Amino acid sequence: MKKFFSSPFILRLIVGSIFIYAGFHKIINPKLFEQTLSAYNLFSDSFVHFIVLIFPWLQLILGTLLISGYLAK
Repeated sequence: MKKFFSSPFILRLIVGSIFIYAGFHKIINPKLFEQTLSAYNLFSDSFVHFIVLIFPWLQLILGTLLISGYLAK
C-alpha cells in the first residue's frame, strides 16, 4: 500500500482529481462559493467577486495539468 501512494503518477492523479472536482463544483454553483467566501469577511466584496470568477478555473486548469504530468520531472 505504501508503494502505491509513493508513485508520483498516483499522487498527481489523486491531487489533480481533487482540484478538478472542487473547481467543477465552484463553477457549477458560483453563488454558493461567493456566499461562503463572504461569510468569512476576509476580503472586500469586489475581491470576493474576482476570486469567484478566477479561482475555480485556476483549480480546473491546475488539476488537468497535474494529471497530464505537464512539467513533471
